[in-house]
Amino acid sequence: SEHWNLWGDEKVGLYLYRASLVDNSWSQTYIGKLTVAGSFNGGSTSANPMTYDEASKTWYADLTIGEVGWGMQILLDENWDNLFKATGDGTLGYCEGDNIMPPGTGSYRLTINLNDMQHLTYEFTAN
Repeated sequence: SEHWNLWGDEKVGLYLYRASLVDNSWSQTYIGKLTVAGSFNGGSTSANPMTYDEASKTWYADLTIGEVGWGMQILLDENWDNLFKATGDGTLGYCEGDNIMPPGTGSYRLTINLNDMQHLTYEFTAN
């Protein structure tokens, strides 16, 4: 049997890979920015960018939640069709699940871990 490896751009960062078993092809998209959009910021796609922490290999955003409302989502490159939602208590799903609900109003750090694709997680800690 033959084995093939995926190879991509030399740029270090976050990539989204899509594979088609129908036509035996794949593609990669570099994700340049993660942002948090929700009721608390009027659904702004750019007001709350996330920062990558090299030491912990996680992404975070410091948020001031004045209104919980419908919650929030984590957008990839500010795109409402390309995002993470909550699929369970503290877990994320790519384009599946429900809105992420913050614990309440106040100041929080939202941290997400995208290192284990089988178990993507998020956590709120009070600031």
